[in-house]
Amino acid sequence: MFFRQDSIYRKLELLSGSDPARFTVPDLRKTVVTIRPPTEQEVERLKDKQKGVTYGRDRAARVHAIAEFEPSEKIAAAFRALDERRLPDDTPPREEWPRKFDYITEKLQVEANYVVPGSALSESMKGFVRQTQEGLIAATRVVVGNVRWRLAYIGPHDPVQFLHAYWSLDAKSWHPMPSTTSVTIAKSEIPRIDRSRDAIQELVDAKAREPLGHALWHEASQQRATNPRSAILIGLAALEIGIKHYAINCVPYAAWLIEEIPSPPIEKLLTDFLPGLPPIDGGKAFEAPDEEVLAIIRKGVTIRNQVTHKGVTNLNSAPVAQVLSTVRSLLWQLDAAAGMDWAAEYAAAPAEEPEEIIVG
Repeated sequence: MFFRQDSIYRKLELLSGSDPARFTVPDLRKTVVTIRPPTEQEVERLKDKQKGVTYGRDRAARVHAIAEFEPSEKIAAAFRALDERRLPDDTPPREEWPRKFDYITEKLQVEANYVVPGSALSESMKGFVRQTQEGLIAATRVVVGNVRWRLAYIGPHDPVQFLHAYWSLDAKSWHPMPSTTSVTIAKSEIPRIDRSRDAIQELVDAKAREPLGHALWHEASQQRATNPRSAILIGLAALEIGIKHYAINCVPYAAWLIEEIPSPPIEKLLTDFLPGLPPIDGGKAFEAPDEEVLAIIRKGVTIRNQVTHKGVTNLNSAPVAQVLSTVRSLLWQLDAAAGMDWAAEYAAAPAEEPEEIIVG
């Protein structure tokens, strides 16, 4: 079987008529990644969508990642069923689907011009689709990253816009991959600023500034879904900076030593170092986190080490989001220990995880 991921390489323009460049990624099912110029039809079609305005995407290079391999017989049988426009035999009962999907008949036939909804498929099939797409995306990023590095190319941080994925039994007739699109929604309520106006003015009058640890946490959080690798590095750096700033406030005369020496492991700082520091005037002693929190921090450090020492690039965003949520709670705990009583409410609140909503 064949599986394909289409993408646009933004800000990389290839002259019309240029030969496609093909690269094989051997460690990812020998995926072949092709970079080519857009066809005139693609240029005109995109211009039509943009109402004739050229933004650069119409001329951007097109990327195709194709992998050929044979899945298990169970998965292969499911794709053969999809080739006949019907849902596989192991599809869950209709009452377990997230919604009705009116374009699927009682005999589980999928009407023409509709993409098979991944959320109606079995867990094994959904897992296979996601894993396959992740592999194709990873292969694309490997090639794009090496192109940027070798050509000293300057462009956007994430130059690839991923389009749809496809599958085929013969590499000639391609079908859209079952949709498993999900949207991650983080709680984002509008703060009741009117209730804290005076308190905020007091901070401004005291020439306070948002701590660097919190500012970095927001930077990490913004990348947790799109770039979890950077998110975990920045998130743990935010916690280490928050710990150092708190320690310096507790023992100002040791500021040089704290700033210059390499930081011990985060877990030891939280359990052995911080609780033994004299409290800041108006503050209180920092209490060591419980084992559940420490376990999450250990997980975060392990992920970070895999990125920095082993070069791991394909990360799952879910554990990264959990680590970041825990880091923020610890930053609030440090603020509360530093005498900001209002921060204790945030530190004690249960960490809120982003909610994943399946669209397809």
